[in-house]
Order: sequence, then C-alpha cells, then structure tokens
Amino acid sequence: MLQVPWALLLLLVVPLLAVSAWRLQPRIGATRAWLSWFVRSAMLSLLIVALAQPLLPRGPDDVTVAVVLDRSRSVSADALASAVTWINEALQGAERGEGDRVALVHVAALAVPGAMPDPAAEVSLLVSPGARDATDLNRGIELARAILPEDTRNRLLLVSDGLDTFGSLAAAARGDLPIDVLVLPVDRQADVRIERISAPTRAQPGTPIEVEVVLHAAAAASGRMVVRRNGGPVILGDDRTTSSIALQLKAGLTVVPLQVMAGDDLTRIDATWIPDRRQGDAPENDTGRAVVLPARTGTVLLVSEASASIDSLAQLLRRADIDVRIGTPGDLAQGGASLASIDALVRVNVPRWSLPPAVDTALAAWVEATGGGLLMTGGAQSLGAGGWIGSDLAHILPVELDPPAQRQIQRGALVLVMHSCEMERGNYWGRRVCETAIDTLRSRDLVGIVEYGGGVGGARWAFPLQEAGNRQAALRAAARLKYGDMPDFGPSMQKAADALAAADAGQKHMVIISDGDPSPPSQALLKQLADEHIAVTCVQVGGHGNARDSRRMEAMAVATGGAFHRVTSPSQLPQIIIEASQLASRSLIQTGTFDIAATGEAAGPLVDTALPPPIEAYVLTAPRGGAASTPWIVAAPEDSDPLVAWWQRGSGRVAVITIPPEGSWTPAWDAWPHRDRMWVDLVRWLRPTPDDGAWTLQVREGEGGRVHVSLEAVSERARTVLPVARAVLLAPDGSSRDLVLQPDGPGRATGSYRMDAPGEWIAVAAVESPQTGERMLLRGASAQAWPDEDRAERADADTLHRLAQSTGGRVHRLDAPPLEAGLFDRDGLSVLLAPSPIWPWLVLAAAILLPIDVAVRRLVVRRDDSLGPMVAGTSTTAPGADAPKPKGAMGTAAKAPEPATPSTASPESSTEDEQADDAMSRLRAARRRGRSDEEDLL
Repeated sequence: MLQVPWALLLLLVVPLLAVSAWRLQPRIGATRAWLSWFVRSAMLSLLIVALAQPLLPRGPDDVTVAVVLDRSRSVSADALASAVTWINEALQGAERGEGDRVALVHVAALAVPGAMPDPAAEVSLLVSPGARDATDLNRGIELARAILPEDTRNRLLLVSDGLDTFGSLAAAARGDLPIDVLVLPVDRQADVRIERISAPTRAQPGTPIEVEVVLHAAAAASGRMVVRRNGGPVILGDDRTTSSIALQLKAGLTVVPLQVMAGDDLTRIDATWIPDRRQGDAPENDTGRAVVLPARTGTVLLVSEASASIDSLAQLLRRADIDVRIGTPGDLAQGGASLASIDALVRVNVPRWSLPPAVDTALAAWVEATGGGLLMTGGAQSLGAGGWIGSDLAHILPVELDPPAQRQIQRGALVLVMHSCEMERGNYWGRRVCETAIDTLRSRDLVGIVEYGGGVGGARWAFPLQEAGNRQAALRAAARLKYGDMPDFGPSMQKAADALAAADAGQKHMVIISDGDPSPPSQALLKQLADEHIAVTCVQVGGHGNARDSRRMEAMAVATGGAFHRVTSPSQLPQIIIEASQLASRSLIQTGTFDIAATGEAAGPLVDTALPPPIEAYVLTAPRGGAASTPWIVAAPEDSDPLVAWWQRGSGRVAVITIPPEGSWTPAWDAWPHRDRMWVDLVRWLRPTPDDGAWTLQVREGEGGRVHVSLEAVSERARTVLPVARAVLLAPDGSSRDLVLQPDGPGRATGSYRMDAPGEWIAVAAVESPQTGERMLLRGASAQAWPDEDRAERADADTLHRLAQSTGGRVHRLDAPPLEAGLFDRDGLSVLLAPSPIWPWLVLAAAILLPIDVAVRRLVVRRDDSLGPMVAGTSTTAPGADAPKPKGAMGTAAKAPEPATPSTASPESSTEDEQADDAMSRLRAARRRGRSDEEDLL
C-alpha cells in the first residue's frame, strides 16, 4: 500500500546511473565501477520508494470477539440468563484458534469492562454495571472498541433489546468494525403503567386538589388502583369508604379523575396499579407521583437531630410572624420538592454523617440555583466539627471550615486498613470510602492507608502516615488501591498501630473495612491498641462474612473503644466513614471566655444590632475573604475568628454563626436585649423577595416524561414586563441545568424539559416584581416515578438490524443453534491496527549504503613493497596497464630524478630526507588525482 504512488516514477532515473559507471571504468576498473553502480542504484531506489510512503498492512490471523451485554432494567433476568448461556455455547463450540480471544463489556447507564481480551474469558454476570435505570449502548460499544487489541481481527457482538434511552446508538454505526447483534426479547404485551398524574403546581393547604391519573394499558386488563397522600391512604371509591378503585381498562390510555385534599405543606400524591393477573405486567412502572407545592411562600425549615434544641428558636421566629416548620435531617433526604416548598433552611448542630451524600450536593445546588437561603449554626457536631470539611456545602459557606495551619490546635491521626471489598461494585465503594475520609480531614491531620499486598507478611503502606495537606497525594493513592484479599488482620493492624503510636497527634483512630473473614489479631495487639488509646472502628461489608465474623469484628472494636458497623447497603459507607474520621472534632471547639468585636465590614442583616456579650465556646473557622463579609469576630488570644459571616451565593444567600442558638456556649446572651432581634434579622435576610402574586409558574407533565413550563403575568402591570428568557432546572441528583423559556405572547414565556431520570425535579424562574422592581423566584415541581427503561413494551429489533446492516455485521437469534453462529469467522474481518509506515526503515537502509558506495569508489587494497605486504591507498592508476612502472616508497609510479641541491647534511640523512620529500610529493599528487576522480564520479 502506497500513500504517494506517483513518486515511483522517479525510478526511471535509476538506469541513467549506468552512464557514470561506464565513464568510471578506465579509472577504477570495470568490477568496481559496476559494483558502485549497483550500490548507488539500490540506495537511490530505496529513497524513491520511501518518498512513496509505503505502508505494511499485513496483520495476524487471530480473532477477538467483544461481547457488549445490555444489563439495563428493560432486559429481564430470564432473557439475560438465556443470552449468557447461548453466547457461551456459541463461543465454546466455535472453530477458534489458540490465539482467538473473548472480551466482555457490561452496559447500562454506564459501561464497565467484565473481561479483558483473553482466550480463556467467558461471559458471566458477576460484574455489576452500576445504575440500571438507563441505557447508553454507544458508551458500551466505544468501551469495547477501546479494549479490543490492535494485533487481531475483531468482531463486536451487541446483546440488547435495542432500547437506548440516551438515543446514542446511531453514533455507533461506523463501518470500521462489524457489529453483530443478538436481539433480546421484551415481553410486556399485557403491561399496564401509570403514565403520569396531572395535578396543579400549587394549592392552598386544606383545599381540594383536582387530580387526573393517566394509565396506559398494552391490552385490556383489570385490577385496582390505590392512591396515597404523603404516605397515607386516600379514601376513594363510589361509596367513599375504600382506599382503592376497581378498574377495567381497555387497550390504550385511561384517565381517572380524583379529588385529593392538599396537605398542610408539601403534598405528594402517589398512585399504584395492582393487577388481577400479574403475568405480562411489569411491576416497575405500576406507580406514579405528582407533587403539589404549598401556595404560601416564605416558609423557614428548622432542622436538628434534637428538636428540643430548636423549640425556643421556632417560638421566637413565630412571634415575629415568620412561617416556621420543624424537621429532622431525614426530611432533607425525601426529594427535591421538599426544598422547593421552603424559602430558607436553618440547620442547628447537624453533622454530615446524618445525611446521605446526595443531600449535600442537592443543598448546595438548591442555594445557588434556586435561590434558597441557608443559615448554619455552630455546635459540637456542626461546621468542621460535624464533618463538613471537604463537602459541597462547605464551598458555598462564607467561612473556611479548615482552620489555618498556624493555629495551634490538636490534630488527629487516621489509618485506613483496606481489605478486599467483596460486594457489588466493591472496588468503587472502597475508593469512595477512602476519598470520603480524606476529604473530611483537616489539612494538618495525619492520614495513612494500609492494604494487603501479598508476599511475606502481606501488609504494605499504600500511603504512609503523613499530613493530609492538600489531599491530592492521598487521593491518588486511594485511586491505586489493589484491594488484596488478606488472610490475617494481624500484620496490617500491627503496621497501622506502630505508626499511630509514634505519631505526634492527639486523637488516634484506625478504621478497618472488611467482610470479616481474615483471622483475628492477637490479644497482645488489641491490648497495645487500647494502651496507646488508638480506637479501632470496624466496618463489615458484603462478601461472605458470617455471624461469627461479625462478632469477631465487633469484639475488636469494643476492646479498643471504637465502634462496629454492619453495612447492608454500600451507600451507607460514606456516612459511616465521615463519622469515624472525625478524629479532631473536639479540637475545633474553642472554650474559654471570649469577647466579641466588630470588624467594620458590611454588617448586612445585623447593621442595626449592637455587639453581643462574651461567649464561652464556639466552633473554630477561618475568614473566607473575597465577597464574604465577617462583621463580628471572636477576639481570641491567638487570632480573630469569625462569629458571624454572610454572603450572596448564586441566586441564594448563606450565613454562618459559629455558636448554637441556645445552651451553655452563650450563658450571658440570655440577658442580652438584642438576642431575639439578631436571630430574627438573620432569618429574614435569608429569604428571597416574597411572591406578590403578579406572576404564576405552571408545570404540567405531558407524554413520554416531557414537562411543559409556562410563566404568565397575572396583573396588568406585569404584562408590560418582558418575561424572563432563562430559568433553572434542578435534577434529582442535585445538578442544575439551564431551562430556556421563550416569549410566547404578552406577559408569557414557555419552555419544556424531559425528566430523563426518576425522582423529583424543580423548575425555578426569576422575575421582576412590577411593584418594587425586586427579583422574585417562582418554583414548580414535577416527579418521575420510574425511568424510561420501564416504558417499552417490546424490543426495538429494527434499530438493531439497521446497526448490523450498516456495519457489515450479522443478526443472531436466541432460538437459532448457537453452534452455527460462527462468532470467530474471519470473513470480512480486518485488523484494527493501522498499516505501519516503513519509509523510515528504507531511509535507514539507504544511509547504510552510503559509506559502502564511498568505499567502493575511493578505496583499493594492494601490495606495497616498502610498507608491508598489503596496504590501503587511494587509486591512482588503472589496473591492467601494458607495462608496470617502477614504484616509489608509497607505491605510486616513480618520478624522474630531480637535480641535487646543496646540503650540509650527512649522506644518510640526505637520503632519508629525499625519500620523505619524494613520498610527500607522490601523496599530494595522489590526492589531486583522487579529487579529480570524485568530480568525474559526481
């Protein structure tokens, strides 16, 4: 294969070199002349062929089959099991060579490798693809392309029902790789699903809500529908005495109108279809949800683990005519609509480990994207002392939770002992555990990671005990963990114990993540840990650990003053580790008697409030700087630390006060006349501008999970204002997206979005008040009870067939004999490896020939009478002359005698000088003739 084939025309010049060879014959002889022509011709030919840029397309004859296995929810367990059996029989029964290989990729919302290309690999379901509520088939195909070897012929087998919720399968239809397809059946011919529940966006508490439940039946069906409001039953039926309705459905859509009373605050309406016959009906899509926000605005939610600690603050705010609700950390984990129903949140002494990790992300997005107001107070389990260092929420606070290094506070030391995580996605969760612990630590805390590395003893430092610093080195070490299966706890625990005992730290902690089956440590080691005050927290996860293993790990924790956790769900791990890694929590709590001082910065909500009296304790933080304002500080002996700080963050407002609302930290505040006013002003400042009723935001769910948003002016004055062109959408995972609202008439703008994931979605539009000109935020909510994976009734075989046809692949069927599949057939397969360019090697060969050419033309080996039997010299005469001539000392033809010149030297020295002069003369003559020969050759 040539990239520049026309360059070969230059080869016509090569025969012309024979002319120079013919001219050189009289000077260097026929043999050397034609040898020189051959070498020069070869050298020039190599350079010309190199200019043509030839490629080497030849590749090996081995075949690799990469199986991409669809593991999404739309694929039934029976169909998946049948497919695995069919594929393995097809692979084992195929005519395959010793070098033929198999690779496996699992795909759902994400793609993960199940087996790298290997002759012994098989298709199995041991590896989990993660979330199964979406399908991105192109991602699986691209991963398969990436792991296919470049030194074999390759084929890809896509095993799927063709239901691609990302809609990306068309991008995989490239012709460089044949894609065979094995179509998996989807049997939902008798399926009934609750398509949606239509309800108003807002409702006054205690008023009736007109609701429509839309059901879709693939065929006629009968059953009952149960409706619940906020988890409690709704009385339905013709006699209004039952909580369910009997329904006879025809194929297609059925709309059931209902009336439900609005709750005191947020109203969630759930409907569930219960079929008389389950056969052919998928239970995953038998539920639906609608969310109705309260019509009133300005609500403030107070959250604490102990409600008694916020009762006084709630009463104080209610006396100031602020709408207050009291909740627990669990209320924040119920979904995005819980946040959409409030305007401000006050968190009193709430630790990070009391909330799922997703809530941390959602709270930060709720403030920045939807305009929520957040006040975080101090307490023994709040701010940095509550594990919030390194969280998403920490980034939006107007203070730094990790105190500066120059503050002389007690630091802690933590060693993580990592055993193999023998559970679903074990390595992923093992890494999450390490990252969570590392992120939670302060920069001056010590952290180390021990894992089983095999060999003698087995224990090794994946990250030696050292200061966390910026945490990047520790995070990189966590990403490189191998998760070896340690047989014995002893060596790893001993290595960690020795390092912790020698560490310069106040509190010392060891956290062990394991399934519990390694042999227990010795009693001497447990006593050493207890004597050194090193607490061991044992977390048992997954694997094949039994009840005896649980008791063993619990005994290890009890003996050292630590805690034991039995984890049944991997999602529990981050919360447990955050709590366990709070080594230096109490060191962040400063105690004593501290005066309060003003900084002169903008006081914001506290502009008219006098300075408070001294306090007895507070949580140590550091000023954030930038746009953050810190009007009040604690006049500490070492430095001045924030007491109150606030700023505008995105669309919302955030404030921090490093003391709790009441208790032993502020005994002198009970008599301070401005105490109540300070708390009221802080909370009022958090709330966005109240809705004045000039605008409405309607959110209505349509077909296929599409949601339509309409922003309309209610008052005549508002109709003259151009509606907002952009809004914000808060997804269930806490991420925010832009929502475009296009003008659609006077005082009206519309847009839409698609709920591509289950959960509650919040739409927020910013408008200008026609009365005050201030910015107001309007919110609406929608909910998707199940993912698009559960919408399909049959496989999309047509799309899969088109993919196979466009890539040169084949279509296989589960009911066809697997031995006839021919997965390792080589027909039509090419090597993925790009043809190799060989021109550099041609140029190198030409360069090697160059000195050979020079040697052939200029050097000759012959006999010399005076210097030895054979010497190398420059050719001066053509061999084959008629009569040999006398030779001088250098082997050249003798010259005629020159006249003698007078000399005072002795006869012996004169003879030597004459011989030397004669030799030099002959050498210079030879050089001149050599240059003449070279000019002739060139």
